Amino acid sequence: MVRDDKLVVTSQDGEVIKVYYLKMLPTLPGQVSNYLAYVLSAVYTVDQLILNISGGLTDGTAIATFLANLLPAPGASMMVVDSNDVENTGVNLVVGNLLKVTAGDGVTSAYYSIDILATSLDDFSNGPIRLYPNPGTDKINITGLEHGNRIRVYNLLGVLLRDMVAYQSHEVISLEDQPNGIYFVVVSNDDSVIGRYKLIMK
Repeated sequence: MVRDDKLVVTSQDGEVIKVYYLKMLPTLPGQVSNYLAYVLSAVYTVDQLILNISGGLTDGTAIATFLANLLPAPGASMMVVDSNDVENTGVNLVVGNLLKVTAGDGVTSAYYSIDILATSLDDFSNGPIRLYPNPGTDKINITGLEHGNRIRVYNLLGVLLRDMVAYQSHEVISLEDQPNGIYFVVVSNDDSVIGRYKLIMK
């Protein structure tokens, strides 16, 4: 076993996955074992298997807000960097940013990809998948789906509101219990994203 090994436990039906980090004992007397490099969040979805953070994040999300909603491992530090490992000193997240988590030993690091949604309104008529009406009220129609497509709806804060699997080419999602505002719809097939859409409910 080596640093940052983790134990992944999957339920028999394959539906529930839990990730446990292993904390090793110090190798020298008086040494502290603060070398775990990971983050948790009650707001965003953090996938510890593929090191990905998602949940309605956009290129307009403030870096300070993003970091405030993450809880690093004890003794670890974190920063937003680009693909060249250079810190993003700007105000907002941008496409291609990564979250770099450095353990308390200052050596062990982990990089999480950040799933950033498009912020501009998409022209839904050009692709195979159409969302309408947009702007809409209460319910949204999604057409052009394939059996097994996964549909997830997030609010502006990145909270997952709906998560469903398409069983036909046309599905209807109700947002009647949600307030007016901006939502993000992500359609995926297995682990690949087919489309990300901005939705306005009024």
